[in-house]
Amino acid sequence: MFKRVFALLSLVLFSASLWAQSHGNASPDLSQEGLVLERWNESVRAGVQAFGQLVFGYSTANEDLSVDYVRVRRPDGQIANTPVSSAQDFAPDVLREAPMYSDFRQKHISVVDLQPGVTLEYHVVTRVKALAAGEFWYEYSFPTYAALTDGTLQINVPKSREIKLKSPDRKYDTHDDGDRRIFEWTVRNFVPKRSKREEEEDLDNDEPDVQISSFTDWQQISTWYAKLQSERAVPDESIKARAAELTRGATSADEKARRLYDFVAQSIRYVSLSFGIGRYQPHAASEVLQNGYGDCKDKHTLLQALLSAEGIKSYPVLVHSDRKLDTDVPSPAQFDHVITAAKLGENLVWLDSTAEVAPYGLIMYGLRNKQAVVASSDSIGGFAAPHLRFLYKTAPS
Repeated sequence: MFKRVFALLSLVLFSASLWAQSHGNASPDLSQEGLVLERWNESVRAGVQAFGQLVFGYSTANEDLSVDYVRVRRPDGQIANTPVSSAQDFAPDVLREAPMYSDFRQKHISVVDLQPGVTLEYHVVTRVKALAAGEFWYEYSFPTYAALTDGTLQINVPKSREIKLKSPDRKYDTHDDGDRRIFEWTVRNFVPKRSKREEEEDLDNDEPDVQISSFTDWQQISTWYAKLQSERAVPDESIKARAAELTRGATSADEKARRLYDFVAQSIRYVSLSFGIGRYQPHAASEVLQNGYGDCKDKHTLLQALLSAEGIKSYPVLVHSDRKLDTDVPSPAQFDHVITAAKLGENLVWLDSTAEVAPYGLIMYGLRNKQAVVASSDSIGGFAAPHLRFLYKTAPS
């Protein structure tokens, strides 16, 4: 299990410190640094099974991850160190045949002498270059499948920054230290009531325990992602040529959109990598076309570029495949999927090209009527609720 934070750090597992930079003290390239200290009491066998191998994910495109130490502390006080040099660096299995995503990596460390009753300690530092200049966001859920004697989450932010913070079911303490504001959550003597698998399968347990974001409204996120993504969706000559080939003989914009959707859905292999894992910015549309595969944001970007080449406006739509959008905390962390909203006449047609065999205009049941964000810097940007092809939504002019 690992959590990711952009513009802050990668924060893994449970007892941790999180340090958010401000505009004033961020380094010139807007990189952010943070420290993570993890301390676990593995008093049950499930803990050994869950943490016998530690996995830390990071993106070489904008992150640098180092493991300072991994060790177990026995009840008699003796310490068994796991050599940091034993860490193995892998691409996730889903990406082994997708070299376009070679920047996303995982460090795997097999823990030496982990057994019931010992305490697992490790220290990981991740330095992250911000993708949204001067902004940070993070969410966290306390694990409920492992026994803990003492666990702490600490978030340290600039006191002057306006933030959105939500922790409905977990109490926390707040104190100031100079120009910093520190939020701290503590859990003690926790006994698990279910397994890790049961927790992961609980679809009603999808709201994070803690959410924090420096974005103050959803339009900021809509505009930020539109700008981040739009430069990758500019059609070059290869895109224009393929669009012309695919739409030859089509007599309406709707028929052109249908043919272009069918091509991206059926001919571009889908790589199942959640939005925000590895990177938020898609690859260039021409690169996706040349390689013949892409994740959700890449497939949307190619479809947007092809539509643009034929004079059809479209937008990326940020949505989560499972949980409901919490409108109280504007945060990119709330999304794991990207689909397409194509403007045809005065209407929006919702398209999910990752479904591959789904007919034009059909989106999966779990996405229908779910609140989402249309990423755009114009008047169409903002909340939306994707629905079926035959239930048009009138788009703003």
